[in-house]
Amino acid sequence: MVWLWVSPLNEVGGVYAEYDDVRSLVPSSDITYAPSLKNTRQDQIVLVIRKLRNMAVLDRHHCLPGSNAAPLVDKTIKPILEKFAPGAIEFVPVTVLAKGLEIKRFSFARPLTVLDCLDMEQSEINYTLKIGNVVTVHDYGELVLKPNCLGEHHLARLRTPKFTMVSEELKQALEATGDPGIDFEKPKDFWKRIWANATGR
Repeated sequence: MVWLWVSPLNEVGGVYAEYDDVRSLVPSSDITYAPSLKNTRQDQIVLVIRKLRNMAVLDRHHCLPGSNAAPLVDKTIKPILEKFAPGAIEFVPVTVLAKGLEIKRFSFARPLTVLDCLDMEQSEINYTLKIGNVVTVHDYGELVLKPNCLGEHHLARLRTPKFTMVSEELKQALEATGDPGIDFEKPKDFWKRIWANATGR
């Protein structure tokens, strides 16, 4: 079973990290598409939590809800990912601004394995963009992945649209932490999540 690693629909205490394109020296698109960010300094990527209720809520998070392109994790989640994807993940430190403070314990966890798992014929695709030979999906309904697309991998990035995919085993290990910032969705049900978020249902 393949799962998409997503942000929880219900933010806990206003914890949601937005990419700050003004303060950051690294474009947000690089988090997904750059071959490597290993030489990036921590102060070059800045995220902002604008509606944080209090710091105690943030302290309970070891994974920050935010971009679906790559999870934001700290040292509690990092060893779990390293165990399941040794040598196949790049941790890029970031600065998170919240309540006038700089929090420096989080990193983007970028899967280095990129798989073309999307079944374009079976999925409900509304809009694509083709540049050269590369087709990217920008608007979609139900997503259907190719059977057994993860193979022996436990963690990988879906080439398009930009999601982090995890195996059932890794999902269970991450859920066992009880972290409020971690959630998963079946690919075919993700459009329902978008609809629920948009309509409040």
